[in-house]
Amino acid sequence: MSIETEPVKTTPTVPAQATKPRQKVRWLRWLWLVAGVILFFGLLALALVAARGSRENLTQGSATVSPSSANASGQLSSQATQHINTLVADPTDFQNLFVATDKGVLASSDGGKNWADVSDGLNGAAITALALDGNDPERPLYAGTQGAGLFKSNDGGKSWSNLGLGGRDIEVIAAYQSHVYLGVRGTFASVYASADGGKTFGLPAKAQLPPHIDVRSIAIDPINPNLVYIGTAFVNALHFPDLGRVKFSNDGGKTWRDLGRWQNVSSPTTLDAHDAVAVLLAVSSSRIYAGDGRNLYRLNPDQTGWQIIAGGLPPDGVLDVTSDPQVPTVVYVDAQDGFYRSTDNQTWTKISAGNKTALLPGGDTTLAAPALIAANTHNNAISVNNLNSTFLYGLGPDGSLVSYENREFGDNKLAPLPGGAPLPDFSFYGGNNPADPVAPPTNNDPNHIYFKETGHFVSGGFYGYWKQNGGLEILGLPLTEEFGEFDASRKITQTVQYFERAKFEYHAEAASAQRVQLALLGHEATAGKYFGPGRFVPTNATQTYFTLTNHTLRGVFYQFWVKNGGLGRFGLPLSEAIQETQADGRKLTVQYFERAKLESDNAGPVQIGLLGRQVLVQKGWLKK
Repeated sequence: MSIETEPVKTTPTVPAQATKPRQKVRWLRWLWLVAGVILFFGLLALALVAARGSRENLTQGSATVSPSSANASGQLSSQATQHINTLVADPTDFQNLFVATDKGVLASSDGGKNWADVSDGLNGAAITALALDGNDPERPLYAGTQGAGLFKSNDGGKSWSNLGLGGRDIEVIAAYQSHVYLGVRGTFASVYASADGGKTFGLPAKAQLPPHIDVRSIAIDPINPNLVYIGTAFVNALHFPDLGRVKFSNDGGKTWRDLGRWQNVSSPTTLDAHDAVAVLLAVSSSRIYAGDGRNLYRLNPDQTGWQIIAGGLPPDGVLDVTSDPQVPTVVYVDAQDGFYRSTDNQTWTKISAGNKTALLPGGDTTLAAPALIAANTHNNAISVNNLNSTFLYGLGPDGSLVSYENREFGDNKLAPLPGGAPLPDFSFYGGNNPADPVAPPTNNDPNHIYFKETGHFVSGGFYGYWKQNGGLEILGLPLTEEFGEFDASRKITQTVQYFERAKFEYHAEAASAQRVQLALLGHEATAGKYFGPGRFVPTNATQTYFTLTNHTLRGVFYQFWVKNGGLGRFGLPLSEAIQETQADGRKLTVQYFERAKLESDNAGPVQIGLLGRQVLVQKGWLKK
């Protein structure tokens, strides 16, 4: 019996020659895909290399920092060339300089004539950035490295502590009133901010800054340390290039915005957006300068753009800019051919070519970026202006140190000459110096007391006020007789008398009990000087803050102020507690007030400073 089966369905066989065209098409597609991937990654690698190269090179007019100066851990290389990265000066002593190099930190106590290595504790790191906070009572130094972290010294570099931030390439540091800002580039590129002297650092809110930002300069507003500006270099971000060369933050680095816009074209008067802003200065929030290492630019009044500054500056070779520490409205420029000064923000005058010396003799040096420093010399001022001279230090592109002592601040404001102040003008006082001693009395008068220590009398209403308000202990000895002093600002002549710690004024128009008053002697002593504002603190048993002068009063000074007459006796504070070097070399902590000056040597009790004597020495009426 036969069984019928259903036929099995089979797939037709394709002849071999029929498959060849399809196989070729498949292989060609795969080949093009692989080639496209290789081409994409190749172009991406070239773009990254080009961007890195643009970040490594500095602006025209400056030398190039070689990345081979330190290895990944920040250790020094064995190369002979020494790279100079930053120069800073101590504002309390203009001859104390510090320089950061790829071999550590060097210090000079004689204005750059001799240098000593103060790198112990830096673990052999190459120092790429350096800053000194002259408005912090401890005057700390901050040293940044490539990969080895951030270091801090409170004793002029004798010892260092590591604040962390390892693995970051720290390129620039700015410090003011314990606010510290770091410009970091590379893998962790951003601006790091601290408000507590480097104990803690924070980063901007997300997406506030480009991910590969290259910060070249930082400037902190002298009134508000939470207002900070950065100058940056152009980084090609492929899809979204950043054309804003200057940015600012008004909340301590949390959020950032562009300040003006550089034009994306070359122009004789406007900076190309592809040029790095290597120098930056905020004289105040309304006067901001920036530069590319060749020209200087100023922010337009409407803050929408930048215009080149001419008015006497050279057409090329403007290296850096800074303001005067005593008169912030006076601005200096370091150019290829010397120092320039402006007192009106419009015209510039060349003041000197400067004294040029090799910064580090005996070695081959290159410079990362030019620098300009203006330091108060704290010498005796002349009678009218109470100004010290300002010492300028500049770093030239060849690594040289250029210096000049400026004594002219515009409007006939002069600091003393090397031989001392010129003779004061006594024409308002009959040609006689009111501080010259007078002959002792021929008879005894209980209301006309003579002090042989200084050769002067205290009489009448001045004597009554002196006796009732602390006498010798609080007000000190008389340094002049009563005399009519001409007040040039008010155009009047008023009866006054100087004492060691105060100055009396007689106000004939006042009620009888208020006719003798303490003069604002602190204003006379500090005229022409600039003191950075204090940070707000809540009022409690040990401190308070004065919004009228933007200064704090705390600790032993606050307690002494409260117990000994407070506002009526001393007036408002005109400065923070600062360090002052005395004529005998001692360093005291002092604080200026409207009517007095408090002093402490940090060991003994608080004392009232000899402010009356200080003012008369400044006037040239008394010898030191």
